[in-house]
Amino acid sequence: MTTTVIILSYKRQKNLCKIVDSLWRGRVKPAKVIVFNNDPKVKLGDTLRGVAVVNSAENLFCMTKHALGLLAETSHCLFIDDDLRLSPGALGVFEGQGRKFPDAILGLFGVRLRRGHDKPYTAGQHFNNPAILKKPTAVDVVVGRVHYCHINKLSAAFEMRSRIPGFWIKPFLTREGEDVILSLANIINGHKNYILPTNDRLGYADLPDGPHSLRRRGKHSGQRNLAVKALMSLGETE
Repeated sequence: MTTTVIILSYKRQKNLCKIVDSLWRGRVKPAKVIVFNNDPKVKLGDTLRGVAVVNSAENLFCMTKHALGLLAETSHCLFIDDDLRLSPGALGVFEGQGRKFPDAILGLFGVRLRRGHDKPYTAGQHFNNPAILKKPTAVDVVVGRVHYCHINKLSAAFEMRSRIPGFWIKPFLTREGEDVILSLANIINGHKNYILPTNDRLGYADLPDGPHSLRRRGKHSGQRNLAVKALMSLGETE
């Protein structure tokens, strides 16, 4: 088992050194670390230790990280947003749990959907504090701030997304709902997703997120409700 870490960055470049340094201090180290800079107004150089930097000429939104993961030369990918620093031991825990749950999407934050509700994501049960979990806990959606999976889960999600008519012109399927699509595609394909409890090896720290965090935007939850309903409708026809 080998892991590529992909960090999606947008206007929070000052957090990157902390995120990357913590990754390299772990006993289990990534095979590769890639930073995808989604801010066309900033060009990152090669000052980050042991990191491949990809500078985008335009904001390609959140789906980019999963597209990049498809090109990974490792079996697994760990995705981290640039407003969160994992503890040095985190990758080792994710790889260990990945062996235990080989078909799961794993993360730290998640949602159990409220099926049958007009707003299944918003009205669902949200797990935002992994410190209170006693064991790996099944969820429908693993929130994309940090998540870990085999790369075949990424191709399965893109394949399932492509079956939704007109998906390229629907922002909730191309800009903000990539974690919803990844998670629900996995469930529709007969598997489970889990969030993990934090402990002395698996921890995290929130980093400054400025005004650019999607989850703080009013329309964000609405977009995710739309993505959930689109995927759930697709699953009902499978």
